[in-house]
Amino acid sequence: MSDVSSGGSLKRSRNARPAAIDKVGTALVLPADEVLYRQGETADSLYFLDSGAVTIGVGAAVGEQAIIAVHGPGTFFGAWSFANEVYNSTATALLPSAVVRVSKSAVQSLVRTDPTFARQFAMHMMRRGARLEEDQIDRATNPLKKRLARTLLILAGLDAQSDDGRVLERMTDATLARMLAADPRCIRELLQEFRQAGQLGPDDPLTVYSSLVNVLLPAHLAEAHAPA
Repeated sequence: MSDVSSGGSLKRSRNARPAAIDKVGTALVLPADEVLYRQGETADSLYFLDSGAVTIGVGAAVGEQAIIAVHGPGTFFGAWSFANEVYNSTATALLPSAVVRVSKSAVQSLVRTDPTFARQFAMHMMRRGARLEEDQIDRATNPLKKRLARTLLILAGLDAQSDDGRVLERMTDATLARMLAADPRCIRELLQEFRQAGQLGPDDPLTVYSSLVNVLLPAHLAEAHAPA
């Protein structure tokens, strides 16, 4: 993990971070597989993900950590409140990632003194709560095809309004299978299906297009959004 000036030359994602945290945060560049914080450590900071991807895992009774969430660019994660607490999960860079670390005390001060930041932060935290609920619904009700499509869109930081494809370096069938607790063979078959539909690029590294959103839509809406 390396520090760079938060006013430096980090590549900003389409979901740009609130400008106010540049003055109080510390920008970090994480290699893949770097642990940002561990379950049980004091939760004294929030993090904003500028680029890359971060997995959130919890210790399993047997074997390796269970991945319970994946964060893509434009996401706040880390501490949940301004009270004393510990992290209830472990955050690990899935891909080379750029994040900004901000202490809870600095965030609390900004919320009190900067109305623009307070509104932005409230919206981010509301989206974070909604994403948590969506993650639970996704795991409980959706078939693997939709879960994989949603994960790829989150990792790429894409939505229906995005224009360009996003490349996911170092993303493999085995990694996606581990994230989704799925058979790698099923993941390979689904990726090939997405490629044939033009929703992924034909070759490696994996390129994700916003048309993959159609997989998440009801059939009649997906047909309406399909290219002529």
